[in-house]
Amino acid sequence: MSVRSGKGDKGFTNLPFRRCISKDSLEMRALGDLDELNSYLGLIKCKIRVKKERSIIDKVQHLILVVSSEIVVPLEKKKKLGTLLKKDDAVWAKKTVLQLEKTIKIDSCFHVPGGNTLSAYLDITRSIARRAERNIVSLVQNNKDTNEDILLFLNCVSDILFIMARKRGCKRKVR
Repeated sequence: MSVRSGKGDKGFTNLPFRRCISKDSLEMRALGDLDELNSYLGLIKCKIRVKKERSIIDKVQHLILVVSSEIVVPLEKKKKLGTLLKKDDAVWAKKTVLQLEKTIKIDSCFHVPGGNTLSAYLDITRSIARRAERNIVSLVQNNKDTNEDILLFLNCVSDILFIMARKRGCKRKVR
């Protein structure tokens, strides 16, 4: 299988189920953000030494692939398949945030990223998660059949990354 279609690039891309959509569509913006998020999570997973946290990142990565798959599936197929990201997945992410919050005291002020390399990567990745969430909000608002558990999941992913960054020594605060 080739990654090239041989048809040239006119600003469109082919998705499964014989769909051809604009590379500037809401779906493609969300998919691009999720791909970027997953790539940075891979980088973080290589840098994190705590096995439990690496396991959390690994599960988040797999669930992001589920979210991407759900975005790719057209509406008529979604009605048959149902949601791919399950409520339990979003609940897992929320519980993970609550567990991580118990491991550190977080002040209610802004933090300046860059306490160390890993905390900086975590903050970059968190901001990408927030961008992906914003683009998926646009999808939800324009498509009533979009799985809203995706929004809870992504919101919790950014919280997970925020907490992990704070644990890594981003000590400087802005009041």
